[in-house]
Amino acid sequence: MREGLHISGDLADIRLPVLLMSLYKSRETGILYVQYLGFRKALYIQEGQVVFATSSNPDERLGEFLLRRGIITIEQYLDSAALIRPGRRQGEILIEQGALTPESLVDGVRDQVYEIIFNLFTLTMGSYSLEMDEFDTMDLITITMEMPHLVLTGMKRVQSWNTIHAGVGRPETRVRCVATPPPYLSRLDLDTDEEHILGLCRTGMEVGRLLDVSYQNQFETYRTIWILLVLGLIEKAPPSGKVSDAPADDAHDTETIIENYNGMFAYLYRELSSADPEFTSKLEEGFGPIREAYGPLAENQDGLFSYGRLDIDYILSALHRLSEEEREPRLRSFLDEILYAFMFLVESCLPPEEAARLREYLKKQSTLT
Repeated sequence: MREGLHISGDLADIRLPVLLMSLYKSRETGILYVQYLGFRKALYIQEGQVVFATSSNPDERLGEFLLRRGIITIEQYLDSAALIRPGRRQGEILIEQGALTPESLVDGVRDQVYEIIFNLFTLTMGSYSLEMDEFDTMDLITITMEMPHLVLTGMKRVQSWNTIHAGVGRPETRVRCVATPPPYLSRLDLDTDEEHILGLCRTGMEVGRLLDVSYQNQFETYRTIWILLVLGLIEKAPPSGKVSDAPADDAHDTETIIENYNGMFAYLYRELSSADPEFTSKLEEGFGPIREAYGPLAENQDGLFSYGRLDIDYILSALHRLSEEEREPRLRSFLDEILYAFMFLVESCLPPEEAARLREYLKKQSTLT
């Protein structure tokens, strides 16, 4: 930490998510001030993690926040606000009046802090200043969300196309997974759509191609790519065919094939499990003949019934027992059998219009597999 250092700039030059991830990676401590439209927010950052936040925006004060959430009534809000004095905070007054318990006040303050932080991500203009110095947390109700997860959650609120497009580039831009994933990847709560895009980037893909095969709409897909870039999970790559592109080995090609199918499996799993509470047991029953026919390839694949994804490592291990000529045909046959099992359940468990929609989705995905 560089104590006493003061840095300032414009959010048009460095977007807030990029700035926060930079502070996280360098484990900085200090207070980040953001000014916009006459308001000022402060993010208290300790060793790269945001632990507290304040705002001068009246609509982000505790009383207003609790009122919006339906935690207090308008009468309780007005009565407590009238009693606020220097040294007399509204939260303490609400406890005295019986409107809150000490526990619900702590929960309310933490939720308010998160709201202050997440609202910052929607800003498209403003200035910032960073004062790197220690601060006392004794009187603060601190939060504990790790910075990458906080940034992931905040970026999902961004609706500015110009911000997202500037971060990603044109559809011709090629992106790929980073060679060494950051250690926090395993702790990130990526949803199915984000995992799908990340999986497609294993060997590199143009943004325009990702738009074609994603099951999000195109704006959401662009935003997901931007999020993955800022989090350092993927990176921009030279166009396909450039000398600097290292050729993928056979194992990497195999992983890509499996991941493409996993994207379809996970999507179908989500659709079917929300429509039919008996879906998982039906899938396990349908997997029985596949397990008998494909032996080692089908072993240790409980993840298929828990969240719709195959374990790649177990499949790679099983494939090594086969000759090189057998591996890809056997793998594709195995994956197609699972896909047929899913589609049988789509046709038998879903209304015709929903089944037709999923057939169209699979037709769109088929060019990847």
